[in-house]
Amino acid sequence: MSQDRDILAITPRHRIPNVDDMTNTNQSPRPRWSALAGIALIGATALSGCTLRFTEPGTPPPSSPSDEAPSASDPSLAGDPPADDAPRDRDAYIARADQTVPCSPGLDIGTHGGIIRVEGDCETLTVSADAAVVVADNVGTLTVTGSASTVFVLDVSSLHLSGDANLITWTGTTPMVADDGTSNTIGKDLR
Repeated sequence: MSQDRDILAITPRHRIPNVDDMTNTNQSPRPRWSALAGIALIGATALSGCTLRFTEPGTPPPSSPSDEAPSASDPSLAGDPPADDAPRDRDAYIARADQTVPCSPGLDIGTHGGIIRVEGDCETLTVSADAAVVVADNVGTLTVTGSASTVFVLDVSSLHLSGDANLITWTGTTPMVADDGTSNTIGKDLR
């Protein structure tokens, strides 16, 4: 009799599995390949790096077929592909500016896809726009958070990049550079 009671007490607490429980289709199994693909994606992202290249005036930059950097005057980096009459340098972009603004403290250029002329000296200038062209004079600290933008400055003391695929050129001395983005091209305009 005690054995019967033990079985009756154990059965509700410890369900005995049966074939119906093993064929339950409510749970979707996760294939192992999806975990491997996720690990591969994270690994590829972690291993991707950014490059920073400075060249001396008068010497052509080194290039390879897989890492060919566009020239500083290539307007194709700023939005649409260049037309036959596309500007090729700083002065041409100034002539085609969509908007001219005076430099003011804390100025942030956020006009996506536009050509913006910033007049006057700036202690700080931020470019948060994507696919824009910004032409500025003398800048103390230039911060670029947007992507695919082109920035021309006469002189810059400090350059901070966190955006990707930007082109930054200057005509003065080489600034202190912090590049946390990817595929940015920076350098002195030799014209």
